[in-house]
Amino acid sequence: MKKIFYIIPLVALSLLAIAPSTSIGAEIVQTPDAPIKTVSGFIDLLSYGLRILYTLFFILAVIFILMAGFGYLTAGGDPAKVKKASSKLIYGIIGVAVGLLATGVRALVENILGTK
Repeated sequence: MKKIFYIIPLVALSLLAIAPSTSIGAEIVQTPDAPIKTVSGFIDLLSYGLRILYTLFFILAVIFILMAGFGYLTAGGDPAKVKKASSKLIYGIIGVAVGLLATGVRALVENILGTK
């Protein structure tokens, strides 16, 4: 009796799986063309993604710098809070520097390769 409870759902699922192929007058559905057809299309898509990441990176670095400024303002002379704010400021400055270096290296490689 237990085996029939396993067989009935399997038969129903298999009938549902073959049902679309047995319909009469069914239209053939074409798959859409790929958005990336060439290597330059892939490079353009990658470049677009990197620009978004650079923008988010700079926004995050500026947020860290603003949080550090707020930490300095609200520290009230507490050395632990001042130290925490100064570390946030250093992280923000390092973030901006790394972002600028990354965009600079990208521009340098493009200039060397002569792609743009």
